[in-house]
Amino acid sequence: MNVQHKTSKRHKGTGFPALYAFFSFKAALIFILLNLSVLTNTGSAQTQEDTGQSFIVLKSKESIYGKVELKSPLFGSEYLLFNDTAKYSIQQIRAFQNDQGYFANLHTGGYYGTQKLVKRTQTGKVNLFTTYQMYSTAGSWNSMMTPGGRVTYYNPGTTTLARFDYFSKDTNDILPASRDNLMAALSDNPKSIQLLREHKNLGVAKIVLVLAGLGLIGSAFIGVDKDHPPSVELMVAGGIVANLSWIPYFMQAGKIENAIEVYNSK
Repeated sequence: MNVQHKTSKRHKGTGFPALYAFFSFKAALIFILLNLSVLTNTGSAQTQEDTGQSFIVLKSKESIYGKVELKSPLFGSEYLLFNDTAKYSIQQIRAFQNDQGYFANLHTGGYYGTQKLVKRTQTGKVNLFTTYQMYSTAGSWNSMMTPGGRVTYYNPGTTTLARFDYFSKDTNDILPASRDNLMAALSDNPKSIQLLREHKNLGVAKIVLVLAGLGLIGSAFIGVDKDHPPSVELMVAGGIVANLSWIPYFMQAGKIENAIEVYNSK
C-alpha cells in the first residue's frame, strides 16, 4: 500500500507590510531633511545679519553677500560698490549692511523718486530707523523802520540739522515714526503709550512757549512812535520766555526711543 504523504504548503506572504514600512520611513526621512534644509538656510540668513556680515538686498528680494561700500561722489548720485567691482544704484536695492550698520532704502519709485537711506538704530519686534538732513537758508539784507529812522541789517542765514525717524513692525513696510503711527503700532503696551503721550505734551509746551515769547516781543512795539520807543522790558521778557522752549525740547529727547525699547522688551 502506497501511502502518499501530503506535504502542507505554506503560502508565502506578499511582503506588503514590510514594503509599506520601508516607504513610510523613506518619506519621513525626506521630510525631515527638507525641513532641516529650510531651517538651516533661514538660520544662516539671520545669523549672517546678526553677526554683521555685509550684504545687499536687491529689489527682487535676492540677497548677495560680500564687501559693500557706500560711495558718495562729489558730482553724481550715491551708489554701492560691491566686492570692489560691481556698482548698484540706490534705486536697485532694498537694503544693505556693512561695517557701518544696516540701512534701508526709502526710495519711492521712479527715476526722480525720493532716495533716502535710513540707518537701523534699534532691532526687535519694532525696528527704529534714523536719518539726518541738513537745511540751510541764505543770508539776506533787510531793513526796518525805527523811531530813529530806517535801519538796514544783514541776516547771515541759518543751518539746521534735522532728524527723521522711521519704524517697521513685524518686518512690514517702513513708516514715518509719527505720533499717530506709533500710537497705533504700540497700542498694546500701556507704558509705551504713556511715553508717547509725554512726548506729545512736551511738544505742545514747546510751541506754546515760543508763541508766548513772540507775542511779548510783538507787544513791545504796540504804540511805538518817536516819543514812545519799543519796551525793552517786554522784548527781554519775550526772549526769555521763547528760549524756555529749549527745556521741553531737551526733555522730549529719547521718548520715542524709550517707547520702542519698552515695547521690544515686553
